[in-house]
Amino acid sequence: MPLEGDPAELWPLLSEDERARADRFRFESDRRHYINARGSLRRVLGDVRIEYGPKGKPFVRGGPHFNVSHSGGMALIAICEKSEVGVDIELVRDTPLANGGDLREFFERWTRMEALVKAIGEGLGVRESVSEAGWSFFDVSPGAEFVGTLAVKEGDWIIRF
Repeated sequence: MPLEGDPAELWPLLSEDERARADRFRFESDRRHYINARGSLRRVLGDVRIEYGPKGKPFVRGGPHFNVSHSGGMALIAICEKSEVGVDIELVRDTPLANGGDLREFFERWTRMEALVKAIGEGLGVRESVSEAGWSFFDVSPGAEFVGTLAVKEGDWIIRF
């Protein structure tokens, strides 16, 4: 979903923790995108208590499982009743990490690993030791300028946009 709208309308939906995190953003555009993404998540989840795991992954005790990502003015939200999920979305842009290679291919690999790491609730430092075994990945790219990936435990899934 495009991250548009008035953050002032979504601000009241955020928890104290989310408001504190929003206030730590250095750039106003990043702060606005965060408020819009989290406010949109709150609209979908309703008034539930979001807690945080040992590595900072947000969760709702007893479910549903969810994850959110935002980049370049676009947000991606995943909600799953039965399994942990992870999502990542990235605006395809020039980055030195791509080492002169194909940018879209680089971001496809990046979002796949990022979605998996977020699904299992680990930090970025574990990328090399994480196995993709037992996980399903879905391309959820909203357009040519973005790459998005959903990671969910293998199963019989129906994906709805």
